[in-house]
Amino acid sequence: MTAAAQELAERLAQPSERWNPILVKEVRQALRGRSFRWTFIATLTIAVLGVLTNLADFNHLREDAHGYFMTVHFCLVAALVGMVPFGAFQSMGSEWEESTADLLVLSALRPRRIVAGKLQGALVQAVLFFAAFSPFLVVAYLFPGIDLAAALIYLGVILIASLCASLAALALSTLSKQRFVRVVLMIVLGGQSAWLIPMLMVLGDEVLRHPQQFTSDDEILSVYATIGVALLILAGYVFTLACNMLAHPEENRSTNTRVLTTVSALLVAAYALLFTRWMSLPTEVISVMALAGLAGLSAIGLLLVSEQRALGRRVTLSVPKSPLGALATAPWFPGGGRGVAFHTLHVVLVLAVALSAIAWRRPSAPNFFADGVGALIVAALLSITYVTLLPGLLARLCEGSGARLAVRIATPIAALLGLLVPAAIGAFVGDRDLARLEHLGNPGRLIERAWTQDGLPLRLMACVAGGALVALLVNAPRLVRSTLETLAAARVHRARDERAALGDKAGQSRA
Repeated sequence: MTAAAQELAERLAQPSERWNPILVKEVRQALRGRSFRWTFIATLTIAVLGVLTNLADFNHLREDAHGYFMTVHFCLVAALVGMVPFGAFQSMGSEWEESTADLLVLSALRPRRIVAGKLQGALVQAVLFFAAFSPFLVVAYLFPGIDLAAALIYLGVILIASLCASLAALALSTLSKQRFVRVVLMIVLGGQSAWLIPMLMVLGDEVLRHPQQFTSDDEILSVYATIGVALLILAGYVFTLACNMLAHPEENRSTNTRVLTTVSALLVAAYALLFTRWMSLPTEVISVMALAGLAGLSAIGLLLVSEQRALGRRVTLSVPKSPLGALATAPWFPGGGRGVAFHTLHVVLVLAVALSAIAWRRPSAPNFFADGVGALIVAALLSITYVTLLPGLLARLCEGSGARLAVRIATPIAALLGLLVPAAIGAFVGDRDLARLEHLGNPGRLIERAWTQDGLPLRLMACVAGGALVALLVNAPRLVRSTLETLAAARVHRARDERAALGDKAGQSRA
């Protein structure tokens, strides 16, 4: 062997330094371990037995290969959606059981590289299963009854489902180190597989029996795009959750969630405006999409407004030195007060985009509050009220993790009590309107009335706006403190850089 060939062989034998070290570790453990090996062999054995059973009725197979194809795909789906995510869950769990998770956190690897490496390892296993099943799939394509385009779409859906299930398994595995909790999480993971496998099989059957409905319709393409955007956003949040759980307690666990929320809001806004132009969506559909966005934003906002007040020591190092830059980026830094600013800003963003899209569809209308506009305004005001009021009143309790969790649980409970207590009082005193939940504490009723042609009376609209104003006034001290803290962190950052610059000049003068 020549020297050049030997050098090439050595490079191929050793993984590149640019590869994720977690990926290299996962692939080596999977290929050397017994679990993946025996799972792989058992899956292929079952697939071979199913294939032989179908080949026994060769005359029917020559006419229609649908049954053969679904048999092979059942084994493939069970492997990719059941076994691969379970292996990812066990892979992260072994880090806790072998006490190597702390070493990973303290290493130079960032949490996102750890999670990405684990996910890439799951992808490698999925590709190996695809490679092993490829001969069976090629045989299926040689027989009549299988539409190639529909089958390829179905294969892509299976691969995406496997990646999403593996990412969910990794996130579940990072939630707790305790063995009992991990057993419960494993049961949840089993429920995920038990739900996904039949759903994918039913979807595959429909795709293969009616391929034209899934490959040649513009509306179907819009559905694909909608599902793709939703999965992308959901996968981003699951990935962020896993990274946050692996991060050091002093690290910034909030900014990535906030940035992802902003990016998701802008992505959904661009998507809605594009489809408003392309598909000529009715204004009612735009309003419903905006209401769904406000509901999701409220769930995320509750987590952010109930964070602890102060910036961590490591977080202050990333605050911009410029006062204007610090103020401009303050809503994306951790802290409950900054969370209030973040939530209010994004509620206004969602409302502005929705109103712009509706105005685009109907430039002139006799009633400004028609077509769900009034309902959107009411929902935005209610979101600010429900999400920020109670955490603002209980801001001092948000410093401890246990009390912070209690505040997050108490907020939806308080909203539920505001809905049911007046109804119980109305039933007791004989007030039919209160008993039917027709009161200010029922946000659904307010949004419904604002949606109707008559709209919400101005006095009720004023009450809703007053509730949002009261919530912001309650949080005003938090907003002021968080602003001053952000500016102080910027001053500290500038002073540290100035001291470093003076030290460098002193060293150069001595040299």
